Amino acid sequence: MVKNQLQCPCLVLLAATCVFADEDAISVSHETDASAARLMAAVRVIEREHYDPPPRQELVHRLMRRLAARFNIPVPPGLGRELSAITDDTKLEEAFAEFYRDLMERSSSNPDIPSLPAVEKTVLRDLVNSLPGPNVVRTRKQHVVDQQFANNQYVGTGVSLMIFEELPQIGSVVENGPAHKAGAKDRDLILEIDGEGTKGMRIEDVVDRLRGPAGSAVTVKLEQPNSYEVRELTITRGVVPLRHTRLLDRRDGPMVIVIEKLTAATVQELREIEEQLGDSSEEVVLHINSGGASDLHHAVLLADALLDGGEIGRARTTSGVREFTASRDCLFRDHPIKMQVWGYTSGPAEWIVAALQDNGRATIVGQRTAGQPFVTEAYEVPGTDWVLELTYRVLERADGRRLLRTRTRPSPEKPHAVMLRSSDGRKAPVFVQNRSDDHDGGVVPDETVPAVVLEYEQAPTQISPIEPPTEGVKSLREQLLRGGSTPE
Repeated sequence: MVKNQLQCPCLVLLAATCVFADEDAISVSHETDASAARLMAAVRVIEREHYDPPPRQELVHRLMRRLAARFNIPVPPGLGRELSAITDDTKLEEAFAEFYRDLMERSSSNPDIPSLPAVEKTVLRDLVNSLPGPNVVRTRKQHVVDQQFANNQYVGTGVSLMIFEELPQIGSVVENGPAHKAGAKDRDLILEIDGEGTKGMRIEDVVDRLRGPAGSAVTVKLEQPNSYEVRELTITRGVVPLRHTRLLDRRDGPMVIVIEKLTAATVQELREIEEQLGDSSEEVVLHINSGGASDLHHAVLLADALLDGGEIGRARTTSGVREFTASRDCLFRDHPIKMQVWGYTSGPAEWIVAALQDNGRATIVGQRTAGQPFVTEAYEVPGTDWVLELTYRVLERADGRRLLRTRTRPSPEKPHAVMLRSSDGRKAPVFVQNRSDDHDGGVVPDETVPAVVLEYEQAPTQISPIEPPTEGVKSLREQLLRGGSTPE
């Protein structure tokens, strides 16, 4: 009977190692019950929306094991079997809530146990990471920012940040952005934000204080390093004019275009670069950073813009398959195209590469792609501040051939780094890595060369000083693009 299942020692208490007080004497925390309800709400979203979720009993089992690990309590044998025998969803949720309450009761005197919000965040992140595909837990605020970036409508001050000697420092100022118009400069140290000192402030807190709705103002005190002049600026927040498509310094080589992130403006930015070429017919080299798996719409727009008609590919969900076709109107029509791909190329970027190869539109250069053609969608968890980005589509070639890998043998080799500079003066570290991942999915390149990853200074905590490119870097780039070997 279900009642007996709920009273078994595995689910109620870990009886093999514990002695329990009388049930009437156990104080059940309202916060614990609310936390259990929020986690179960997330389980229901995963079960309903993920393209290949495990059974609910298995999801609950994973939550229990991760909770027990957070409280440093062993999970008894047989817990999974007992859960799998509970077919009533209400009884399953009751079992989980009772298990959670017991863990909290037994850990109430332990000062090292983290807060409930921290426990929730950790176990939920672990749970979604255990699912197939690139699944992510975000707050609603983070999700709004992500959407602004995807639609090229990010609202803020327009600076990148780093920490320098316990003070936040502006790594770079976006040209014509709100901070640039107010007079902020690269390398400015931020001494105060709205009258509050920033020394020792976490970079996440600095970002929160600088961020705000369009039209609102923030006052900052700035100082250049090794300067005693303190400047007070009032910055009116607004849409930051970000460009995610970069033309690298050509240095007598082919034109190299890096698409850092697929956005609503990607096609227009490429069209502007095409206009710079005029009537020439020189070779164009494209590199698409994967940039996440939630941009299928933007991927379709880019594939349609690059293809001169033909089939783009298919997207499979649990409810069926959708096919996409390109129109006969393409960018760079008179230019040979090479597409750089590497072992990390995945998601919609990997799908675009397959479409260009299948239609004979580009020569694919690099290494076999990741074989992870997933697309995610964001789902709010009712009653919480969480947004789950869950895998809900798997992309395929137009003829149904799969891109998804099923086996992998990773390479033990580690990358090393050199530097390139983009044509607008931005600096880009280039991580050169010989990879020999062996799997049966992805896109096999037409020409195999060592792997290169181009990453721009985007993340506030990842900015570091970068030296100008050298002739050695120039020759390295040319070798990589033309199929040469990697220098020592």
